[in-house]
Amino acid sequence: MGVPQEILAVPRPTNTIVQDLGGNGLRRFAVLERKGIVHTEAGKRYPRNGKVVGHIIDGKFMPRKPNAGTGDENMLSYGVPALVHDQMRDVQSELLEVYGVRDVYTTMALVAVRVKCPGIACRTVDNVYRTSYASRYWHNAAVSKNSLSSLLERLGMDVAKRRDFFRRHVEAAAKGCHILIDGTLKQDTSTINDVSGYSYKARVRGTRDISLLYAFCVERNEPACAEVFPGNCPDVSAVRSFVEHNGIKSGIIIADKGFSPSKVLELHRQFPNLHFLIPLKRNSDYVKEYHLLDFSESDRTLGKSGALYKTAKTTDGLFLYAFKDIARAAKEYRDYMEREIKAGTFSPEKLQKKMGSFGVIAFISDIELDPEIVYSNYLDRWLIELAFDRYKNDLELDITRVQNNFSVQGNEFVNFLCTLATFRILNLMARKKLLEKMTYGQLIDELDCAQRSSKAPLEVEPSRDDGYWDNKDFGYDVLAALGLCKPDAGKKNSCKVNEGQAKRPRGRPRKEKPEFVGPKRPVGRPRIHPLQTDAVKRPRGRPRKSVVISSSDSQ
Repeated sequence: MGVPQEILAVPRPTNTIVQDLGGNGLRRFAVLERKGIVHTEAGKRYPRNGKVVGHIIDGKFMPRKPNAGTGDENMLSYGVPALVHDQMRDVQSELLEVYGVRDVYTTMALVAVRVKCPGIACRTVDNVYRTSYASRYWHNAAVSKNSLSSLLERLGMDVAKRRDFFRRHVEAAAKGCHILIDGTLKQDTSTINDVSGYSYKARVRGTRDISLLYAFCVERNEPACAEVFPGNCPDVSAVRSFVEHNGIKSGIIIADKGFSPSKVLELHRQFPNLHFLIPLKRNSDYVKEYHLLDFSESDRTLGKSGALYKTAKTTDGLFLYAFKDIARAAKEYRDYMEREIKAGTFSPEKLQKKMGSFGVIAFISDIELDPEIVYSNYLDRWLIELAFDRYKNDLELDITRVQNNFSVQGNEFVNFLCTLATFRILNLMARKKLLEKMTYGQLIDELDCAQRSSKAPLEVEPSRDDGYWDNKDFGYDVLAALGLCKPDAGKKNSCKVNEGQAKRPRGRPRKEKPEFVGPKRPVGRPRIHPLQTDAVKRPRGRPRKSVVISSSDSQ
């Protein structure tokens, strides 16, 4: 069936034809341009059609235009991908030394999306990637659901490359730092992988878990490496494998009370430059033999915290440190009394046995350290607890959403990069004193409001008036404070004082007063009516009124 005459009669560009595509849709009658004529060997000629230039819709010719969001210029979310790209440049270079470019770009795009949208599922990553600057910094990344599933599985399968990256990163980032090593449990109820197991907390949670071990750099305030172990794996065995796999050969391991000193001492013999500092349980043989719970007023105190401390050296060459914090002792005493009274089990005999242990913490180490350093390192250990809090709450990574062994390993590798990026962003915000005004979540929301054109050049530092912002007031001040944009003129003094030139004193300079010639004016306000020195003064007091004397009175 041919094209209806009423459709052919509609005015349209010259050198075009109308083609009926069938159906009842809006674009049924397409208008194609004529590209030329094809000559065959038999001497016949056939017209050659070109691309579609429009459609006949409702009796009018409608030129073909791209759909919304498919043009050359779109507004994309700028803040968070730009911040991740700025803070993870060195990590991206380390990844490129181990993995292929396509895998690195996809991994970094996934990291930026997860930092921007915590807890996001793989099936929705593509939408966030296309609508943010992640699609420009890491272009042509394969972020579809199936591509990401394949990537996580391949990252988990290639154990050698993953450990090679961690060794490189630890060597570059953790050199000369104190290393904190600790683990956390993460829920994993999968029945088809080998790392899901019942941990020591299974009776409380009622679910299987995986064990995550993290190494944390105290001085840099960021994680150095991570690894996944089965949920039922003992901590000491996991630490030995963790240290060997990731090339942690120097530093001080500050662990918790679950680590046996004898087991860690064997690890120290294997790596002589890897020292340890482990808190002891209050019923430990070392504590009883060297009387570490017995403090007196004559014991020395630390300068900053004011805690009492004592030191000792064991017969096998180890060093013991004990500290008693008075404030901590009072809190433990109060908590103990509340628990015992509430349970109805209080007795003076039990209290007498517990009194000496309130507020006391003891450590064992293979090296002799200043007690002030030992106590401060113990306080620094809470940094890794904050790291796990960020991991589970800010990034919403408390549940494993993949199934097989390799996907779990690959997923936790990406989660480590997300945690590293989050800590670097937090450190930057703290240095710029932005966290004093807003929380981390509020700052991320503020950055997410910054919308920038996709045609803006990446190699040029953005400015407020460059014409590429959707609204130049949304999030720009935070971006400028983080060093991602040029600060506004007047907010930061760009003039530099030359060396050797004296700085101008603070404040506005005082104007020079003209030199006064003549006598000084007398103190006080001048009189309106000057005194007359030759006039007779009026007598003091109020004058008496005049009295009129009548003639009758005089008689």
